[in-house]
Amino acid sequence: MTNRPMDELPNVPEFPDDLDWINTSGAIKIGNLRGKLVLLDFWTYG
Repeated sequence: MTNRPMDELPNVPEFPDDLDWINTSGAIKIGNLRGKLVLLDFWTYG
């Protein structure tokens, strides 16, 4: 793992507008997550 300043990290695309969010007050924006530890759990009913 390399130690790079935050401004050198690659750009991450925003989440699509039509996603369903659980346990949030609304849609999550990538820019609001900068500098935070984030755990995302992707799952399906299948």
